[in-house]
Amino acid sequence: MAKVQKNGKTKFLVYLAIDPDPDLPYSETTIKRRQYFTLAHEIGHILLHGRFVLNTWDNMNAIPEAVASIMEVEAHWFASRLLMPNYVFRTLNDLIPDLLAEKCGVNLTPATKRLKNLESNIRLSILYGARLDKWPRHTENYALSIPATPDDWRMETWESFQEVAATSQLLYICSKCSLLHTEKTLWGRSCEECGGTLVKINGMI
Repeated sequence: MAKVQKNGKTKFLVYLAIDPDPDLPYSETTIKRRQYFTLAHEIGHILLHGRFVLNTWDNMNAIPEAVASIMEVEAHWFASRLLMPNYVFRTLNDLIPDLLAEKCGVNLTPATKRLKNLESNIRLSILYGARLDKWPRHTENYALSIPATPDDWRMETWESFQEVAATSQLLYICSKCSLLHTEKTLWGRSCEECGGTLVKINGMI
């Protein structure tokens, strides 16, 4: 990115590589998504740090290294929230990196980092809206604390569900309606209710 002063006005030029090395083992989709994130990152620099001298051709080292490092973190934060804003997190599917990356048009790495830093109130909101009506009651195989009240299937804590999701090999979620499936409700690889594709939930963050 270059900062240009012209006719008393400040303008910014963002350059993106469109001729990547053909020998690199990246798909076209991966490259385009990386460019997408890079553009959002540079927009973050413009909006957050436009008053500073940024990456100009005249002086690449005008900003102290320690300050530049902080600015890079802030620009990454901006890009992450711009491309994966809070409102996209609606169901348990959105806590699976692969599905989040596909939904928001980003690569797996930024999707994973976004989930690792996701606010706890968003996680709880998703959990409270999860479809647990067919979730089995407390058993030895699933050390979960589930309220016994018939009209409330929600787990008492996010941690208990997260632990099971990380270790269970027989826990799936419908990518369409978000209904959970266990060995007691799993028939084939399609949702028993809507026919949607089932996704293993042990990749959830």
